[in-house]
Amino acid sequence: MKKFLYTLMVGALLFVGCTNDMVDDVPTPKAGAKFVVDEFPLFDDSSRATVGTPDAGKSAWEEGDELLLTTTDPVLSTTLTRSANGEWVAAESLSFTPSTVITVTYAPECELVDGVITPKSGKFGTGEYFSTVATYADDVVTISFKGVERNYSRLRLAASAGKELSVSVTKFTPAGSTIEDAHSYELTTDEKGNAYLYGLFGEAGEISVTNSHTFIDRTLGSGTVAGQSYVLDSRSRFYLPFDDDFRTTLYYYDIDVASFTKFKFVVNSDSTSVDASPVFSGNYKAYFIFNVDTLELHTSCDVFVGDADCSLMFAECDSFTSIDLSGFDTSNVTTMREMFLNCLNLVELDLSGFDTSNVTTMRNMFLNCENLVELDLSGFDTSNVDNMGSMFGGCLSLTELDLTSFDFGAVTDCDYMFDEFASNVATKPAPIYLSQAGYDFLTANVGTSSDYEFVVK
Repeated sequence: MKKFLYTLMVGALLFVGCTNDMVDDVPTPKAGAKFVVDEFPLFDDSSRATVGTPDAGKSAWEEGDELLLTTTDPVLSTTLTRSANGEWVAAESLSFTPSTVITVTYAPECELVDGVITPKSGKFGTGEYFSTVATYADDVVTISFKGVERNYSRLRLAASAGKELSVSVTKFTPAGSTIEDAHSYELTTDEKGNAYLYGLFGEAGEISVTNSHTFIDRTLGSGTVAGQSYVLDSRSRFYLPFDDDFRTTLYYYDIDVASFTKFKFVVNSDSTSVDASPVFSGNYKAYFIFNVDTLELHTSCDVFVGDADCSLMFAECDSFTSIDLSGFDTSNVTTMREMFLNCLNLVELDLSGFDTSNVTTMRNMFLNCENLVELDLSGFDTSNVDNMGSMFGGCLSLTELDLTSFDFGAVTDCDYMFDEFASNVATKPAPIYLSQAGYDFLTANVGTSSDYEFVVK
């Protein structure tokens, strides 16, 4: 019995020894290469235009982002996807040799088809496209886009959110391509109202955009520069009549304007009621809508556009306590003379979307708006305004006025600019906040008054 047990133990030891020898002879399976990707390379958003809602573009990697990887020696291709925990995962386990050339491309509008980077839409130019050669050591693939050069520019097409744009371009080399040619695209703006094209326009390259019923045609002069951003105002427009014809229109129909206390422009609307278009003589439709105490002017376009002369536009509309002009494009306007003259009961005035960069006269603009308590003019560009005479005259109820953004460099007439300013405010002089240059100008040309106080801010 002892002999049997001894024999069994020796056999077991021999088996264990053989087993250990067998394990040593089998290679340990490898999990494949790991991928390390550095920070996303920011686009040099050099565009200074503020049409629509500017967007500097992508600034960081996010879950679901993809990188397209292709190699030589061996030849293969795969997609890397960023996971929720920030790791980059390949569709399969991969191993490389030191001689493998690993090219990694960021092209969010493309995919790999039989190892070839192919645009999902069938056309390059709707997304970014840049590449780098990765390094490989100790089963780690390091991918760096630092300093990567984008050999294309970015064109932002600004409209309203969810707009379908038909775009045609000439002399255009899309990102991902090397061929300059004519192309056409069907784009939809994002939640910020932007759609993008990535590529280079050659000298005298042309772009045409159809937004609903508005056709926009531009020639891009000397072309575009790689790495820079551009913007094209692609909004559909309804053009309002010139001079005081708009105010006349308010009273042209059988509308009891005095029964409304509020006025508002409404864009991107399908509502229809009293057709205002015949009077406006426009190419598109606009409708007056009676919304309880609010008189609204609706259009299906992205924006109402003011004529160069907006004189007297709301003058004498003394029934309105509130006027909302946030849907009003004033970039073409040069004259705002008496625009709100004698709006005696006006309390709220939204001018937040006003572009006054081309305006030359604001004379009597707010004259006798005697119930206006506050006025936000922080977005006003007055660099070309030469006449501000009586601009705030008779604004009896303003408790303060911030003009720190005002440029008085072109002003030649500011007579009675603050005549009877804030005279209903009895507690103390109403402060008027100014830059140092504005303070120097007004104290020299307007003087001071017990009814207000100039304050450098």
